[in-house]
Amino acid sequence: MSVSARVVSGACSVCGRRLEGECSLIILGRCLCCDCASALFKVERQVMGEALRALCGGSISLCEFTSLLRDIEKRWEKRRRSLSAVPDEGELARLLGVSEEFLTWLLSNFTNRRVIAWKLWQASRAGVQTSLGGRLLITYCPLCKDFVDGSVYLLTEAFPDDYYAYWIANLVKHYRHEHIRYYDLTLSNPRYARKNMEWRRLGESYEEFKKIVNNRAKRQIMRGVYRDENLTRDAKVRLIRAVFKLQHNDEKTEDLAKRLLRKLLS
Repeated sequence: MSVSARVVSGACSVCGRRLEGECSLIILGRCLCCDCASALFKVERQVMGEALRALCGGSISLCEFTSLLRDIEKRWEKRRRSLSAVPDEGELARLLGVSEEFLTWLLSNFTNRRVIAWKLWQASRAGVQTSLGGRLLITYCPLCKDFVDGSVYLLTEAFPDDYYAYWIANLVKHYRHEHIRYYDLTLSNPRYARKNMEWRRLGESYEEFKKIVNNRAKRQIMRGVYRDENLTRDAKVRLIRAVFKLQHNDEKTEDLAKRLLRKLLS
């Protein structure tokens, strides 16, 4: 018997809940939401969610899937033991270089404050700059499921008074340099650039090329925000709305933002 997982738009065959852009388990031709799949295999929802993300788009045997779940369970148990070592919010705020009020507000954007606090604690121990002027420089990426390096310019110059706009703008920058390779390669490797038909079609215009890449990044990030299980619905709405504050949005980007906001607010 094979087991697969894919992003579906339909209904769970067990509980009947509507599934919109959610990675779900497909077993014996039936589609199961994460909650029902967790109950079937008697594992926690977080364990099933991680397994579905790992399998999404692929297919393995039932035995292999069960083994995958057990491996993930072991990792989560190790993580739980580590979570017990996370300092309280006052001490964590001091380690990060932010105020306790700011940290409390930031954690309110997430469904599992303890897990996010653990991720922040790990970031504070990694030797990277985590804050600037009492605000968090690193930002949570829904694609990486972790905090990523920030941008001093975006935080202090572009969006000094709007943290959600900074958050989403920093993710666009992060996606452009870390999630794809063709952008940096095109700008740094003349041989590669000559083979990039899009770059040549744009007349080798850096500004136009960056606009196109940024819009692709915005759409991928918005999809990631919408599907992320760690962000609250209010945080998803605020982050997607913040896209409208960024420059050079194209029609596809604005249409996707409006469509996702309608789904979140319905």
